[in-house]
Amino acid sequence: MGRRFFRVWALGFLVLSAGGCGPKPKDLTHTLVLSCWGDTAEYAILSGLSRKFEALHPGWFVAIQRTPYNEYITKLLTQSAGGLLPDVLFMGVDEALQFYPRGLLEPLDSYMAADKDFHLSDYYAESLEPFHFQGKLYVLPRDFGTISLVYYNKDLFRQAGISPPRDDWNWDEFLADAEALTKRDTSGRTTCWGFVDDWINADPWVYSLGGSWTDSPLHPTRWKFDDPLVAQGLQYRADLTLKYHVAPNEADRTAMGAMGSADYFLNGQAAMFFSGIWKTPYLRQIKNFQWDVAMFPKGPTGKRGFWLGSACYGLSASSKNKPMAWKLIQFMTGEEAESSFAATGFAVPAFRKVAESGIFLDDQPPLNKKMVLKSIPYGVWYPFAANWMESRDGVIKPELDRLWSGQETAREACAKIQKALKNKPPKGID
Repeated sequence: MGRRFFRVWALGFLVLSAGGCGPKPKDLTHTLVLSCWGDTAEYAILSGLSRKFEALHPGWFVAIQRTPYNEYITKLLTQSAGGLLPDVLFMGVDEALQFYPRGLLEPLDSYMAADKDFHLSDYYAESLEPFHFQGKLYVLPRDFGTISLVYYNKDLFRQAGISPPRDDWNWDEFLADAEALTKRDTSGRTTCWGFVDDWINADPWVYSLGGSWTDSPLHPTRWKFDDPLVAQGLQYRADLTLKYHVAPNEADRTAMGAMGSADYFLNGQAAMFFSGIWKTPYLRQIKNFQWDVAMFPKGPTGKRGFWLGSACYGLSASSKNKPMAWKLIQFMTGEEAESSFAATGFAVPAFRKVAESGIFLDDQPPLNKKMVLKSIPYGVWYPFAANWMESRDGVIKPELDRLWSGQETAREACAKIQKALKNKPPKGID
């Protein structure tokens, strides 16, 4: 769950409010403002696509309003109060939950129906699932997918005499591998961890037991931290650090230079690394060992479950250029734009044709990238509740931090969370 549970689709850094290639040319008389977060590489792709859109629509300029993710919602809500929202809003499920109830988005149904070249069936049905509100569709997805990838160092597995993980492995096999691959020097200092995760991601440990945070992701009515399966899954993840010592705690990370988890893997100091597909471009700089990915292991009874997320574009209800803003949304989620992002390897295109093509399923590592498409049926959305972020950040995460540090057990943490949220049930919005 952890931090911003990722949206992970990208990280925000600097604030840039200009278009992709400098000031607005004098011959462009109409402006569309597109909001986004994202790193410099993603911004460069978005800027290039904006120039292509302008070439298709002479006289129009796309100005990109780029904001760090941790400031994104606040900035857009402030702009909405002044009637200054961008024409097109980039968002994920969490942002959509903030925008739908406030009437900040325009339904897209009439635009889709009037466009004979548009086919909603081009997109994975799962990528659209959480974006219907009161019977209407408010966004089009750009990318989506599960956090289900265990990146693994082939060389370390080979040196340890261990067969590389397969997509059908289980928790017992995973733990045995992690213990065998964790190495310590004569002083007891860990030189290689069997497992690191991008952040402490509890979701698959709970979902793979059949547990869940609420009674229904799309129509939640009650929290389920009183379910023993939730505590069991949380405790298993905590025990990887506290009991089995195959994953680092914060003190271990500090002792090793407080690197990011991906850097442990990149530097050969972790044999397995759990994250999303977006780490692929960063890890492709590895030259000194071979690596690949496997699907996160099945639970004790063969169940699977992964966090499922989506990044998408919506049309501002206050836009003065709605017909052209719709065209921009259609372009940014269409085959050409999807191909541009897919070629980087950092996201799973929501446009099915591109996701299943050689553009995304290329011959570069990870060679088993197709597994992320196979994981989609096991995806679970975070609770589609207006108070999910408030509950997660204000109650759930602080209590789980005490679990990860060993201050309390999962059973104790879950009891406290359930009690704190007793009078704050999930607020479904549909």
